[in-house]
Amino acid sequence: FSWLSMSWADDLMGRYGKCWRASIDDGELSWDTNARHGKYEPYELFREEWDRQVEAGGFAKASLLHAATKVMGLRACLGLFFACCLDIFMSNIAQVVVLEVFMNQLVAMGEYHEAHPEEPRSYLEASLIIFIGVFGLPMLYRSASILVTLIDGYYTQMICAGLASVVFEKALALPAGCAPRSAEDPDDEDQQHSSTPNVIQIVNVDIIMCWSGLFKAAIMLVLSPLMILILLSMLVARIHFAGLVGFLYCVPAVTITILLAQVNIGFWKKQQGWQDKRLKKLSETIVHIRALKSLALEALSAETLDKARHAELDSLQSGTIVGGFTLAIGTSIPWGCVLLAMYVLILKQGSVSAVEILIIQRLMGSLLLAVAMLSGSIHKLVSVPNSFARVKRFLAQPSRPKSLAQPVTSRRAEDQAPVVQLRGSFTFVQGMPAVLKDLDLSVHRGDLVAVIGAVASGKSALLQAVIGELYPVGADALVTTPDHSSGKLAYCSQVPWIFEGTLRENVVLNASFEHARYYQALYAAALAADLDILPGGDQVAIGSYGIRLSGGQRARVSLARAAYMDAELVVMDDPFASVDVATGQHIHEELLTGSAMRGRTRIVATQPNPRRLMSFDKVLLMEGGRIVESGTPEKVLASAAFARLKEQHERQQSKPVAKRSEVTWTFGAEAVAKVCERKMGEQGTSLRDVEDQDHITFETIRWWMRAAGFWNLFVFFGGVLMNRTLDLAQSVVLATWINSKMDGEVDDFWYMRQIIIRVLGTCSCQVFTMWAASRVSKSASKAVHTAVVSSLLRAPIDRFFDKQPVGRLINRLSADMSTTDNAVPWAFSSMLSFTIGFLITECFILNIMPWRILLCAVPFVAVALWFIYIFHGTIMPMLFAQKFAMSRLHDLQTVCLTSNVSVRANGMLQDFIQRFNEQSATVIKCSYLSSFVCVAWVQSRIFLCMSVLVTIFAMCGLWADMPIGTLSIIIVLSLNQMAQFEGLSQLLTGAMNILNALQRLTRYSSIPQEAPTRMPNDPVVRLSVCLEPFSVRPLEVRTQDDSGFGLVSLCLKGQDKAFLLACPDGQALAFQSGFRLRDWAPTCGAMDGVEGCYYITAVNGITKDAKLMAEELCNPPSSLWLELWRDSFAAGVGVLFDGVTAGYSLEKPVLHSVSFDIAPRMKVGIAGTTGCGKSTTLLCLLRVLEARSGRIFVGNLDTKQMGLQLLRTLVGLVPQDATVFQGSWRYNLDPFHEFPDGRVWEALRCSHLMAFVRALPQGLESEIAEDGANLSFGQKQLLSLARMVIRQPPVLLLDECTSALDPQTQKSVQSTVLGAFPKSTILSVAHRVETLLDFDRVLVFDKGTVVENGTVKEVLEIEGGWFARMVKAADV
Repeated sequence: FSWLSMSWADDLMGRYGKCWRASIDDGELSWDTNARHGKYEPYELFREEWDRQVEAGGFAKASLLHAATKVMGLRACLGLFFACCLDIFMSNIAQVVVLEVFMNQLVAMGEYHEAHPEEPRSYLEASLIIFIGVFGLPMLYRSASILVTLIDGYYTQMICAGLASVVFEKALALPAGCAPRSAEDPDDEDQQHSSTPNVIQIVNVDIIMCWSGLFKAAIMLVLSPLMILILLSMLVARIHFAGLVGFLYCVPAVTITILLAQVNIGFWKKQQGWQDKRLKKLSETIVHIRALKSLALEALSAETLDKARHAELDSLQSGTIVGGFTLAIGTSIPWGCVLLAMYVLILKQGSVSAVEILIIQRLMGSLLLAVAMLSGSIHKLVSVPNSFARVKRFLAQPSRPKSLAQPVTSRRAEDQAPVVQLRGSFTFVQGMPAVLKDLDLSVHRGDLVAVIGAVASGKSALLQAVIGELYPVGADALVTTPDHSSGKLAYCSQVPWIFEGTLRENVVLNASFEHARYYQALYAAALAADLDILPGGDQVAIGSYGIRLSGGQRARVSLARAAYMDAELVVMDDPFASVDVATGQHIHEELLTGSAMRGRTRIVATQPNPRRLMSFDKVLLMEGGRIVESGTPEKVLASAAFARLKEQHERQQSKPVAKRSEVTWTFGAEAVAKVCERKMGEQGTSLRDVEDQDHITFETIRWWMRAAGFWNLFVFFGGVLMNRTLDLAQSVVLATWINSKMDGEVDDFWYMRQIIIRVLGTCSCQVFTMWAASRVSKSASKAVHTAVVSSLLRAPIDRFFDKQPVGRLINRLSADMSTTDNAVPWAFSSMLSFTIGFLITECFILNIMPWRILLCAVPFVAVALWFIYIFHGTIMPMLFAQKFAMSRLHDLQTVCLTSNVSVRANGMLQDFIQRFNEQSATVIKCSYLSSFVCVAWVQSRIFLCMSVLVTIFAMCGLWADMPIGTLSIIIVLSLNQMAQFEGLSQLLTGAMNILNALQRLTRYSSIPQEAPTRMPNDPVVRLSVCLEPFSVRPLEVRTQDDSGFGLVSLCLKGQDKAFLLACPDGQALAFQSGFRLRDWAPTCGAMDGVEGCYYITAVNGITKDAKLMAEELCNPPSSLWLELWRDSFAAGVGVLFDGVTAGYSLEKPVLHSVSFDIAPRMKVGIAGTTGCGKSTTLLCLLRVLEARSGRIFVGNLDTKQMGLQLLRTLVGLVPQDATVFQGSWRYNLDPFHEFPDGRVWEALRCSHLMAFVRALPQGLESEIAEDGANLSFGQKQLLSLARMVIRQPPVLLLDECTSALDPQTQKSVQSTVLGAFPKSTILSVAHRVETLLDFDRVLVFDKGTVVENGTVKEVLEIEGGWFARMVKAADV
């Protein structure tokens, strides 16, 4: 009894029900999370059953539903099925039978009273029937309903969590490589089936949304038709042949419903396809937000997201309208069957009795309920096949190679067996050509091995093969390596892996904390000085929370992790790329060859620095995926292959060991410990933006209503009001018909016509309401999405993005956005429908019942509302706790998108699965308690109150000798009102969840914003246009000489005055005074509003040659691609920093009163140790980071007086963390399609990528995979450089953009930088000081200030200067 009455939940409801703003901690939730001995039961059970099915029949025959039912168990399945049977049959069929008995009893009472008027009426039997039918039966099926709610909720949540954990594990197990594929078009059904969504889309859309209530919907899909058949059979049993005729109406109606369902499935698939595309672009945008802002690509991202969003909402709107027709046909089925049967019955016997009308009416009500259940089940299950297929496609993806890697059998130090063995050929993707060929490598215990080679030679691929991430090509392939899962392998990827947490958590991982080893690792990784600066020391929150570390700091955190791990094998991918020379030397001496890693086997991909290579035991030189040289450093450095890699005069074979760095380090391991202890009191985690509990406000609702449009809402709510009114009108007509039949014969056909009119009106209103709802939903969802995306894209980096976890942002625009898409209008309409229905019903009852009887309703309604109040106060903090845990789940899921290789290689796979399961357990508990336990608790109490109230109404109506028709309608309406009150709790739960999601989205529409994109006085600096020859006036060359370009001039054909004249340097064409662009291209819209003097700097890809450009203009081909620059910017611009102080968020400044002046076209190198403010200076110039004080000028314009679009057009950035986007090479290089193909190919040639791209099957249209998975890191850097070669910005910022390149490629790129940007002012951050020696000037930073500034010669001559010491340490 305690379980059915839900008294065991009283403590939970009483604890939080009266405190609406309470916060629930996970430890306070007492419900069992299925954790057994450290294992998560849902995950273990589902994975075991799924693996069994896959092994038995493969992925093609494996069934998710079958696995779920196996996990659920036969006992639970049967229990849920019989509870559903009891619920559905007792709530419908039994009530029809009881109502029929009651009506027959009333008729018998009336006949007996007419025959014996002198005897008093006896109400005992009728009252007993009312008590059984109105109180007893509802309480019985209420108990069954509680069973259904609890069982369905428990197992649905458990299986949902288990499947999500299995999907997460699969995401962590996906291979390092990916197969190339063409761009996806969601409208293409084949593409939909072939494309595979990522883990975030699978969990959000295909598991959480699809599986919730799935078992109950599946059972109702079976029971609803059975109940319809039973009800129709009861109808046939009472009216015989007429009932069979009425049943014929179902045939065409059901056929049309099935066809409409198929159409709806098609729209659902399209919606999911576009949603997948939007979420992929969204994830890419958020992860690469710094690069997007630096490249001024926010508008392009917003346009792409809006396009996908509009298509998604169009599909949703079409599906909603089709659903309206389906609902209307479903509503017409019981009425059509009943009215057709009654029509035949009247024709057959002349009339129908009042009892027959009432019983038929009640049968009709039960049929409506059954059809509604069937319609709801179909609506729920429409998306299931496609979602199941998507989940299966995801799980069917190949995993990383498992059977290939063989663990090392011996661990004895004296054992001479190789620790690492590689033999054979390997590839990233099964079935694709090998990227590593004919390997035969053995590495013994304690060896220090260097891997060198040119860009794309296979260095990183070799390391991936060592850690077991590549597939073998051929049967003879072999990989022997230490076990990953036991933490015996440490892997430092080229892009450092940093996860959410403190710096200490990122270093220690899941190992036990040992003070001495920990502080030694921090010292060896040169993190001591950084800890002294960072708030909180090693307790500072890093990753996407809190402070944003520099590239060098993130790399050194990764190195410290490798040093701290008890790993036998350490694999490092270019650990010196992100650090300066002095820091790199310290890491080499203290970490790589020092006590921190001495005795371990180390394989390091690095640059061919001869001096550093001499300290290695073995060197591997790679070309084209092969090891072409292998042996001691002396042997490899003397080889012809090394000569090809590095010029002969740069080799220094005479130095057997590396010299000690002359840069002194004031911090030792003991000093590091003291720094950490001293800064322990600082609030390092305060940099983290804590997610607050959002409370729904009226302003949020008003904001949504404005987005939806008040006219749309008026039409929608009008349709809802009309629909409810017509529903009641049908009952009123039936009551009037029955009362009239009791008084004498009436025209039955007239009443039937009235009902038909109202039913047709109801069906029309349902279609109209669904159409109006789709308009409301589309308008509001589009406006909400646009507002939130626009706000996010213009949010500042330091004050917003650095404080927000990526998972939280993705959760807002995926789960929360999906929740509000179609549910907000239905939440409002349901509340409105309930309110209107309750008021109309109460008014009808008030008009009939004596007022004294109605006073009885006041306390019962008040108590019911009190229970709803308690319920609301409990579910709100639970919904917040659930959403907060979901955000953490998304944080973990984002790891799978880019860092799954690092997670596996560092032995953190099981740890991350356990973290996911822990957060999943919190989601399960909150979801189950709020959506099922609390709902069952409040429903049972409301049902009890309303059952007593309805019983009182029925008894009083009986004892007051109320007419049969009126009394029956009151009972039916009261029962319906009871069901509505019961459903109010479910409605409130859904509404609170929906409005909570809306509140969270609203919060993101009003976050801090950057400076304006455009300012009123911003000039048009650069213009790229494509003109058709017929849109421009013809030109002709009038004067030129062969000695140079100075006399080249062009006139408008038929005129003598020069229109265009070559610039003195012969590299551009200038418009002459008195002429405008509009004079030459009068019909070109791109020229509208463009005033001032401009230079033509490129014509169809021809640059730097005025004569060739003039000839191209006079003899235009099919189109003219022009690039024009304003004259004041075309000749170059200077850069001035005047006392700039800047920092991240509200913490300590990074730059302190930085001042320097750079003349136009000057090439300036920026040097300094990692974390000294070099990259921060570049970010300040782009206004990605706003200066706290001081001023910055670009071309004599104060950057604070410029719009960000103009500034980031003038200033281009090639970042250290190269960013590529999923799409074609053409899209990555020229996303706005502003330049001709010739210009693009020229940029690829300058960046040494032309040969690679030409070898691709589709050239520039070849696809780049997500996050550039099919490119090496060096190729990504070259691609980023090629973008700038195309754009030719007046100011070019290079942030260690060649760190992953070999010296020969780097030297070629250096020539490109110095030669391909003749008019650009260049600021280049570099850790390799040798790359700065050819620059005009050098700026040296230290602790956020400029300590040296001058020409290379001047700063080298500074005695004891920083730059001189760096050059000496680099031995250049």
